[in-house]
Amino acid sequence: MKKKEIIEQVTEILKNNGKLTPAEILERINGELPMVQVSAALKTMLDDRIINVEELGKTKFYSFNTKASNPTAEKPASKRDTTKYDFEGLQQLSKGRLALAIVKRYCLEKKPTQIELKEIFPDKIVPPYGMIRSLHEAKEASKERKRFFINDEDVITLTDGGKVCVSNQFTTNRITKVIDICEKELSLKVKPSK
Repeated sequence: MKKKEIIEQVTEILKNNGKLTPAEILERINGELPMVQVSAALKTMLDDRIINVEELGKTKFYSFNTKASNPTAEKPASKRDTTKYDFEGLQQLSKGRLALAIVKRYCLEKKPTQIELKEIFPDKIVPPYGMIRSLHEAKEASKERKRFFINDEDVITLTDGGKVCVSNQFTTNRITKVIDICEKELSLKVKPSK
């Protein structure tokens, strides 16, 4: 992929998603790219003042520079996958809400500990924050931007009394992995909404 195409995709991603880390940007790019190409594009975009960067600890968050946009330019149609899903009587679920419903159902049937739950739904599904976090960890990760379902009705209480939260950061690739786990571990089907 040419640098210009990467810059166009990164610009759209940041316009639609707000602040993101380089890893989160890479997850949303169409096609497989090495991180070095994304980093080069981000550097060019910073130099051209298309984007801003904010450092929190060792993590860099990039955002679109709204002052650099052309307000008269026509916006291209979004390439974002907005597929909704039906699962166990629940309809029109977003990717994040579907993941939450699957984890809740898994906990109801299998009664796992947090360690067992994280073995079934590993952190690598949703980098860099992970898919399942304790309530405290999820609230910490959601201070700047809500990255987990942390509302009372969404928090899952495990049989050992621990409270966990599910990530809300789902792309098509990520939710496909969760659906595969659901079909394998629970023998339940997920269908795209009509």
